[in-house]
Amino acid sequence: MKTLKQRILSYCILVVLCCIVPFITAMIFIATTGDRELGLTFSVIWSIGLIHFIFSVIFLQTSWLLKLTIPIVTTVIAFIGLNYLPPFIHTSFDMYGYWDIVITLSLIAVITWEIVYQLLAVIRKQKNEPHF
Repeated sequence: MKTLKQRILSYCILVVLCCIVPFITAMIFIATTGDRELGLTFSVIWSIGLIHFIFSVIFLQTSWLLKLTIPIVTTVIAFIGLNYLPPFIHTSFDMYGYWDIVITLSLIAVITWEIVYQLLAVIRKQKNEPHF
């Protein structure tokens, strides 16, 4: 069982991923499409999935089947949250609202992965297996 300090460190890395990955994918998709708005749209979709897959592969200590399916579920939850929840914090750092989305995405991702952690802990407690 991971200690609280280890989970907090894992979630800090998740927040860093939520800050860095969308920025990198935005640059790639803007350069690829040649259009800022279209590039940012594609970037949001792909970066959310990439963040959750990276986090799953690194921090989830379970079977590869779960490492590949849980990120799909967490990505869908994060995408739905971004579409239907307004940004929690409004910043004025950029005119596209990038940091608003990053902060909201970070909060949604940490909450979603903590729920996954708690569910896996309950399942593993019943099976007496180690969890992530």
